[in-house]
Amino acid sequence: MTFPVPRTVSRMALAAALLSSLAAVPPAMAQQGPSEKEVRAFAEAVQDGSLSASQAHATCTQQFESDPSAKDVREVMSTFLEVSEADAISALCEALVRAIKADALTADELADTVRKSDEADLGVKVGRLLRTIYFSHTSVAAATVEGRAAR
Repeated sequence: MTFPVPRTVSRMALAAALLSSLAAVPPAMAQQGPSEKEVRAFAEAVQDGSLSASQAHATCTQQFESDPSAKDVREVMSTFLEVSEADAISALCEALVRAIKADALTADELADTVRKSDEADLGVKVGRLLRTIYFSHTSVAAATVEGRAAR
């Protein structure tokens, strides 16, 4: 099964932007993509608490905002997470950090997403990552709505 070129390119751009933010690399290095070691270090630092959730969120947000594809990521995540474009990157980073802290997204899984692989394998990896982000985001959104209803 083949995908239309625009869909494939946008998916790969989204994956690159997601992974660049996870590695917390300077923007110049983000073009090359993060190494497996950098991605693993970020996730482990979040998991073991040496990088607080707020620090990880700030780093992630900063990386996305400085990436050339930030506008595209903002548009995609706005629709995907059902938030405003202004809140999209923050919501994405919050969901990523929450998923890592909850062990829904492990250092091994994140490192696996930056390993060289064919397009079909990349699609599976990005799909898993996006699914984890979505459920991390929607579980908090649902809890917020329930909390408001209980007041």
